[in-house]
Amino acid sequence: MSYRLKHIIRMEKTWRWFGKKDKITLPMLRQIGVEGVVTALHDVPNGEIWALEAIKSLKDYIESHQLRWSVVESLPALFYKTYKRV
Repeated sequence: MSYRLKHIIRMEKTWRWFGKKDKITLPMLRQIGVEGVVTALHDVPNGEIWALEAIKSLKDYIESHQLRWSVVESLPALFYKTYKRV
């Protein structure tokens, strides 16, 4: 097997999505070939801990449109310290 074939890197097409209030909808993103979204819980004020149920709800919503929550942005540091073992 050639060196090239052993080292193929698959890139994922992602899009910055501002949540359910975004004018660009998840079906629109699927239509243009997006595979995953970069998003956060935009309705939670900065610095507040994200509820696990809210995280699961958004993840399920994204996945219901055959997309993946590829990048979680703006995750509060305290959340990471509290839930990193989950």
